[in-house]
Parts: sequence; structure tokens; C-alpha cells
Amino acid sequence: MTATVHVAGAGAALGAWRLDPTEIRRAWGPAAIAPPSAGERRDRTDRPLLAVAAPDEDSLTLAVAAAEDALAGAGIEPGDVDVCCWGTSRPPFAEGPSHATLAASLGLGPRTGGVLAAGSPHAGMEAFCAAADAVAAGTARWALVVASDARTPGLGSAFEARCGAGAAALVLGPHGPAAVGARVQRWAPALERWRGDAEAATRDVYDARLAR
Repeated sequence: MTATVHVAGAGAALGAWRLDPTEIRRAWGPAAIAPPSAGERRDRTDRPLLAVAAPDEDSLTLAVAAAEDALAGAGIEPGDVDVCCWGTSRPPFAEGPSHATLAASLGLGPRTGGVLAAGSPHAGMEAFCAAADAVAAGTARWALVVASDARTPGLGSAFEARCGAGAAALVLGPHGPAAVGARVQRWAPALERWRGDAEAATRDVYDARLAR
């Protein structure tokens, strides 16, 4: 028997700095033109501006800010969170206590369970599914799910002109203003954004199968 999962609160955070993609085009040439829909529209010319991380920001700091926003919106105390699921392609430690650092930064209880999904742009959805399943199964009453990233794009790549930094968080539980419906997943071994071990920059390879 599974319980209905509801969204009780939501939060978001963006990198503190803004970058006009036309500056990237000016530096690298016409090949680095950003799609018109990319970025956040903030100036009077309605140009899309990319949100990028400041020197003291990373996937962890953005995750903390979004999670605090979501908890406040749901009216849930950090100590009431039973499960915290975090998805990011770039955790602060390649190998280390990334999840525990997030939990400590948020003031979660010492017995709060959780999972860290990493190494893929799909990590955020994996974290969401894990959190929703925990609530549906009754192993958690309140679950916090966070997706955050602050990627470093390859210099001069097409990805550089549409790459930013941000985070989103949800509080899932037995009641809330929106219910989580049925979900369907499909997978295919298509290569687009990827990064090798010990590489700093994310590479961008277009694979038409993703569009199809």
C-alpha cells in the first residue's frame, strides 16, 4: 500500500552573478550564440542573462539556500525532515561527506536518512524519485529533495553560452497544495553533456537522438 505524496513547499536559488551571453559571443565568435530562451530576463532590453556562481558559491551553497527556502515555505523545521535526497552532477567532494555536509549546514537531525545522487544531469530526478518513494512507502513522513549544479563549461563550447548555476528544492509529505502524480521514465544511452574523471570542464557533444 502506498500513500499519496504531496508537495508542501518549494524553494530556489540562483548564482549571484549575471553574464550576458553576447559577451561570450564577442569573445569566441558566432558559434557561441545562446538560444533566445536561455537564461534569466533581467534588463530593460529583455536580453537573457545567465546566472553564474560567484567565487564563494558552489553546488552545496546553492543547495542550502534553496532547501532553506523550501522548508520555510512548507513551515517544516529542519529537525522534522526524515529523509534528505540531493542530486547534483558536481558534489563538493569527489569522494567524501558531501551529503552529511549538506545535512549539517541545514541543521537536520542526526538520524535523518538520505541519499546523494551525482555524476549525471539526471541526478536531480533520481533524488526526487527516491524522496517521493520514501514518502509513498511510509518510511518517511517529510522528505526534502534538492537539485543543484554549478557546472564549469568547456571554454569556447556551445554549452558555455547556456550554462549557469542554480538550485531547486521541494518538501514532500502527506499533505500540501499539490499532489505528485504518476511518473514514467524512459532511458537511452545518448551522449550529450559529459565530463571525464578528474576533468574540470563539462564537454558538449550534440546527439540528435535526444531531440528525437
